[in-house]
Parts: sequence; structure tokens; C-alpha cells
Amino acid sequence: MKSIEKLSADTLKLIAIIAMTIDHIAYVFVSENTAVWIFMRTFGRFTAPIMCHFIAEGFHYTRSRKRYLLRMGAFAVISQPFYFLMKFGRIPNAINEYFLNQNVMYTFSIALIMLMIFTHKRFGGFLKWLYILPCFMLAIIGDWSINIVVWTLCFYIFRDDFKRKAIAFCVVSVALLMLAFAENFYSYGVLLAIIPLGFYNGKRSNGKKKKSSALSKWLFYLYYPLHMSVLIAIKYLIFRLQL
Repeated sequence: MKSIEKLSADTLKLIAIIAMTIDHIAYVFVSENTAVWIFMRTFGRFTAPIMCHFIAEGFHYTRSRKRYLLRMGAFAVISQPFYFLMKFGRIPNAINEYFLNQNVMYTFSIALIMLMIFTHKRFGGFLKWLYILPCFMLAIIGDWSINIVVWTLCFYIFRDDFKRKAIAFCVVSVALLMLAFAENFYSYGVLLAIIPLGFYNGKRSNGKKKKSSALSKWLFYLYYPLHMSVLIAIKYLIFRLQL
């Protein structure tokens, strides 16, 4: 019997995608604060930390950090109208409202910029953190806010030491939740993300086919706007049938 510890990046990203889908289904269709809603949204907390982990991994291994950022930024732009419609269910009343509620791809892009500054050889000490500070400010308007930037930094700094990585992640997560005065119990579900990450085997895929690398590289990018467009369409159809 094989141990569960053999979880590849592809498998963990699939878990993140499933968790995100369940979370968004609850957000769009399930009555708020019901037992089912709380369970689905708690499970949905897995997605952001897992993806932050692999952004840190991807940043370390990518051949071109600029292309990585460009790819993320492009999908942030593509995903924005779907994200806004899913979150608010309407067209924005004002242009600033649209741009002040950015999707998670935007926040991931800010996290990548932060890592570029953090690893830049010309920046050191106080100057480095002075340049990183605007990244935290820019992340505030994005989905998951500064959590994404802080988690990504923790995962990058401690990428070779899972024990320290887990401790840092849990400490900063609790601190951020307390600072945000998080009252919803499901919000603390982010801490459970460290469990699947603990089974990561450090490999992109358990297979040897090149298809796995393409899956790992593109699936989340493509799925993110696609699944939101499907949820929006289903919600619209349900609304039309009820008229």
C-alpha cells in the first residue's frame, strides 16, 4: 500500500482547484451561515495557501520570472470581469469600484513582484523592505488581501524546511486573522492547508509524461476564469427560470 505522502504538485493543485470550486459554489448558491455553507467555505480555505506555496516554488524554478509575472498578470486582467460578476452579481456602478475589487490572480501578481524585490541583489536591508511595503498596500484591494503576499514570502523563505515553513505559516495566519477581527469560524480553515502541503513530495508530477508539466503550468490559470463564467451562467439561467 502506497503512502499518502507521495503527493505531487499536480495533485495538490488539483486539490486546490476542487476546494476553490466548492467554495465558490457555496458563495453563489448556498444560503449563508448554514451548516453546509460553513463546511464548504472551510474546505475552500485550502486553495489560496496551496497556490501561494506553488507560486513560491514556481518563482524559484522558473526560467523567466518576467514571463511568469506577465502570464499571471494577463490572467488577472482576463479574470476580472468574471470575478466581479460572481462576487457582486452585477455590472459595477463606478469604474473605481471595479478596480478596487481585484481577483486573486491580481494578488498573486503582487506576490510575484514582492518576491522579485525580495531576491533582487541590489536591494538589501532597509531598502529592500522599503520597496516591498508598497506591495502590501497594493495587495489590499485584491482577493485575500495581504494574506497572499505574507504567505508567499513565508513559503519562499522557508521553502527547504517544512517544519519552519509550517510554523511560520500558522503563526502569521493566526496573526492576520486576529488583526482582521475574523469572526467567521470557517476563516481559520486556512490552517488546515498545511496538512496536504505536508504530503508534498517535491515533484511536479508522479508520472513521466510531458503532459503533466503542461497541466501543472496552465490548468489553474485557465480554470479560474472558466469556472466563474460557468457559475455566473448557471445563476443567470436559474434567475431567468424563476421569472
